[in-house]
Amino acid sequence: MSLPKVGMITFGDPREHEWRTVFSKVAIPRHEQALEFFKQFDMEVFTCGSVACNAKDIEEQAKELKAKGAEIFLGHIPCWTWPNLVVRAAQAMDMPTVLVANDDPGTHATVGLLGGGGALTQVGIDHVRISSDFEGPKKGLFEKK
Repeated sequence: MSLPKVGMITFGDPREHEWRTVFSKVAIPRHEQALEFFKQFDMEVFTCGSVACNAKDIEEQAKELKAKGAEIFLGHIPCWTWPNLVVRAAQAMDMPTVLVANDDPGTHATVGLLGGGGALTQVGIDHVRISSDFEGPKKGLFEKK
């Protein structure tokens, strides 16, 4: 049996000043934390190694993840991002979509998750939304029953 192939794009704040002064310090460590968390599960997780902060980044990463054989799109939202970037990524990936965000109020990830998820709903893209702290072994919603 082959493992599901998951392509993860981590979104950043597209505003240069906010990214540079605030959100890069939040999003980059959260990207690494989420990647380590998802490695616990029976799936292959592909990522491009960097945070996508604009349309060009998203298009390049979606193309690379599809070339690696991704079958499921995991949109990781560790901080505020523009909802239209989430839509752009889901459209480019064109596969089952799961949005995940941490639940730390200091990161604004929940706002990004709700904005991105709401935008996907508006354009008719089915998806699942998960908010978790991504700490510990197979915690919470991800436990195998």
